[in-house]
Amino acid sequence: MIVNSHGHPPGHPPGYGPAQHGPYQGHPHGGYPPSPGYGPHGAGRPPPKKGLSAGQVVLGIAIAVLVLGFGSCLVCTRYTSTKFKEAAGDFVEEAEKRAEERKKKKANPKRMELKELYALYDVDAGAAEKLLDDYVLVEGEVREIGKDGVRTFLVLASAGASADDKVSLKCTLRLSREAKGVEVGNKVVVLGEVAGRLVHIELNDCSVE
Repeated sequence: MIVNSHGHPPGHPPGYGPAQHGPYQGHPHGGYPPSPGYGPHGAGRPPPKKGLSAGQVVLGIAIAVLVLGFGSCLVCTRYTSTKFKEAAGDFVEEAEKRAEERKKKKANPKRMELKELYALYDVDAGAAEKLLDDYVLVEGEVREIGKDGVRTFLVLASAGASADDKVSLKCTLRLSREAKGVEVGNKVVVLGEVAGRLVHIELNDCSVE
């Protein structure tokens, strides 16, 4: 009889004693011997297949969305910040330009008669509109001194005009102290910025010369 190095016939699994015929005798119910290399605790089993679970996939997608969203948010913030700075710069530049133009107009006012200025709105509305924001020097007689909120104003009429004469000018003073010493009936010359005509010719930023 041919035996291998373990003393068993060829093809007989090592470690199971002498070759047996028929049902496996090592188990009370018979059967076939266990497969080699698999112990009672799964020793020798092939390792589980590697892969991502559904939870890991969802978590990865969520992280990707957050990262992309945050990056987009940073881009939007930087873009908005840049545009805001540009707009603010343009606004400041425009304000400085207007202030300079206003300063020049105030330094070179147009001298006009009150009646002439008042009638201009009836005769030539286009010419009157061109006077908006221009500074004028006007002489008149003080009809009223009053308060418009915190601002002091003077209402002037042409010298010698009757009480029914509608030709008048309302001059809102830049500083209340400009009215110091001024009384109703006084003749004064005022410098102010033309703001249009409502009941009166309206001048803003006025001073008494």
